Amino acid sequence: MRSAFRYYAERVFLFLALATFGGAASAETVALSGAVSPNGRYVLVARRGSARAEITYQILNRHAGTFLLKLKSSYQEAKEESANWSWDQTSAAEVHWRSDSRVVVLDEANHNAIGTVLVASERSNRFRELKLHLPMQLLGVRWQKSRLFFERFFGEKYVQISLQGTAGSSPGPYEEKAFLLTLRLPDGAVIGYRRMN
Repeated sequence: MRSAFRYYAERVFLFLALATFGGAASAETVALSGAVSPNGRYVLVARRGSARAEITYQILNRHAGTFLLKLKSSYQEAKEESANWSWDQTSAAEVHWRSDSRVVVLDEANHNAIGTVLVASERSNRFRELKLHLPMQLLGVRWQKSRLFFERFFGEKYVQISLQGTAGSSPGPYEEKAFLLTLRLPDGAVIGYRRMN
């Protein structure tokens, strides 16, 4: 649980960041759970512009007030949904930093298998998104609905995520399945996996 001091410090930073970036009055930015990196240098926020604008996650340098990377949220506003539904789902994402602050995993909120895991790594004060190479065919599963979840960092060179969902051929029956995947950093290649259930 974040301390009250850290919570308010994050809010003060966000206010200053908005002023620095000169965002429009209609723009909205919020720090996510676990937003600040362990070394205190970076913060991960959710941001949206005016109505129906793209919703993104952004990594910022807290000290320099500079933008480092933008990641697109899986939740984007649509005409048929309530005004803030996608924004509320995006804002509920959880951030997991590796202890050295050089890798961050963003675990989006789960709603009916919407959402995913986004991974970014830092090198020379720049971040880049890792493209995950998942062995869907190797798992031998006909997924009806599935998504990724963050599990843990495994040493400095690996991250473990799970692939969970329902599988089977239409019209059923369907079975709940889950696999634990070990990904190599920084290229995101799967080096091993096993059934979790």
